[in-house]
Amino acid sequence: MTRFTFIFLLYSFNSFGQIKPSSYNEVSDTLFIGKGWILSYSKITISNDKTFEYNHRTSEGCLLWYDIKGTWFTKSNKLYLTDYALSKNETYDTITLIRTTVFTIQDTGIKYFNSFFDRDKIGYSPMRDIWGNFIFKKE
Repeated sequence: MTRFTFIFLLYSFNSFGQIKPSSYNEVSDTLFIGKGWILSYSKITISNDKTFEYNHRTSEGCLLWYDIKGTWFTKSNKLYLTDYALSKNETYDTITLIRTTVFTIQDTGIKYFNSFFDRDKIGYSPMRDIWGNFIFKKE
């Protein structure tokens, strides 16, 4: 009985907070802004080599499309995505900050939790964001 309990606990700890390397699609892909609908599509691809790629596409035009690449790790039930974010202030001065975006790992996907930078630069905001709730997509 003791051996069974140990194996069960070992299995439980290993499966807690794990992420499936694959693609995750944004749950909501349309927004109503002003006088019409804007189609927006985002996807996060989690790779086995601990890298990720975030793709953002919108019907407003391909000039607003962007991709972000970085590394990932998990801790407890959280997924941490780390990348270099070009940030600007109101006078358009730019700096590069290391950004960490945190998602909560759920059974069917990942949900946005928080985002923070490696250092506090008051007045600077990222020019491109990683944001949204994503569902697991079988490839």
